[in-house]
Amino acid sequence: MDSENRREDPSEQDYTEIVRLLLQRGADINAQDEFGRSALMIAADAGYLETVRLLLDWEANVHLRDTRGNTALMRAAWKGQLEIVKALMERGADVNGADEKHGYTALLLAAGGPAQHDEFEAAHSRIHEDDDSED
Repeated sequence: MDSENRREDPSEQDYTEIVRLLLQRGADINAQDEFGRSALMIAADAGYLETVRLLLDWEANVHLRDTRGNTALMRAAWKGQLEIVKALMERGADVNGADEKHGYTALLLAAGGPAQHDEFEAAHSRIHEDDDSED
């Protein structure tokens, strides 16, 4: 396959434009998946600053929590997404909100940084496995 026919991976700008188009067509900005994640949470977690800004401009709810009590701010803090953390706080995100299982706050997640990532992911992975076994 020559390079002219190869499809490039979508950029953050592409995803942001897709989100804009969907919102313009009436997509529910605060819809949540089976784990309670909203578009704002997913964009914050992925580090998509322009998508986060767009969602905030369209008044996405910064207070939504996933099934474990995590917010977009908590995920962005944990991932070290400084500009996203700032944008969420400017829109009133709760800096003292804690998850329901472990009591993690945005501050605790940010303070642990990368050293805490494996522990956090392992704990949340086990939680979702526990959820699956309850079905």
